[in-house]
Parts: sequence; C-alpha cells; structure tokens
Amino acid sequence: MKSIVLFLICAVWAAGAAAQGVEGVRRELGRADFSSPGRARIEVVVSDDAAQAIRTADMSSGPGSITAYGVRLFSDSSQDGRANAQAAMGRFAEANPGIDVNISYETPAFWVTAGHFVDRIDAVALCGRVLSLFPRAFVVPVEVSVADVIAQERVMPPTAEE
Repeated sequence: MKSIVLFLICAVWAAGAAAQGVEGVRRELGRADFSSPGRARIEVVVSDDAAQAIRTADMSSGPGSITAYGVRLFSDSSQDGRANAQAAMGRFAEANPGIDVNISYETPAFWVTAGHFVDRIDAVALCGRVLSLFPRAFVVPVEVSVADVIAQERVMPPTAEE
C-alpha cells in the first residue's frame, strides 16, 4: 500500500514539477530506479481520460502540499522556549542523522517536529524509536510539499521488521 501511495505521489509530482505532459511523466516513471534486487521497471499505460485530465489540470501553482505524518518531539512555552527547542532539535539530529527535523512557533509555544511520512506507520515507528530521548513524543499530521515527502521516504532508515 505504501508503495502504491508513493508511486501516485511521484506521478502527480512529476507531472506538476516538470510540466512535461503525459509523455514526459511516462518517460520519467519508466526510468525509475528501485534499489531492490533485480531492479523493478514500471510500464505506464495512460487511458485517454487520464491523459486529458493531466493536460487540463491546473499546475500553475506547482505540485502543492499534502497532509503527511510527523513526530512531535518537544514543545515549550517558557521564556527559554527557543533555546530549549534548539537543544531538543540538536539531540534528535545527532541520534537520527538524515531525518528532517524543524522548529516552528505558534503562540505561545515552540514546537519541534521530526519527519514527514506518507504512511502513518512510519511515523509511529520513528516515534517508538525516539521515546527514550523524548518520552512525550507523539504522531501529528503535518502539511508538507510533495518533494519533501519523496526526499524523506528515501532517507528513512529501515525498521527492525525490514
């Protein structure tokens, strides 16, 4: 299921970001390189209705954003909130290199959130791995660009089950 969702996101992103039309999307997806043994190849067949929908879609605002899942690691509304949030971000980044982490501010608190995953299960797995450092961590929905989600999916370290 995760692969199908990611594939669809890639297709939409490729169509909007490159503004190549149906043939360009077909070429890009056909060149996909999967790191699994035997390397998979994707053959894209587009019906006339789908081709027309892609051609007429309003891509003027870019690929847009989607609701993904992240892990809220920390929040602080104290006078030292910014410094505490930066320290929490540093602890996470040191223990989890390659996973995106950011600080945001919404009155009255600073928030530290890590990752942005299409699949909530990946966010739950990350949350479980960071509970020793951040015992109050929990999964939250986050709005992110499609490009950021694709980049994050490529760096997420495998879980013990994989």
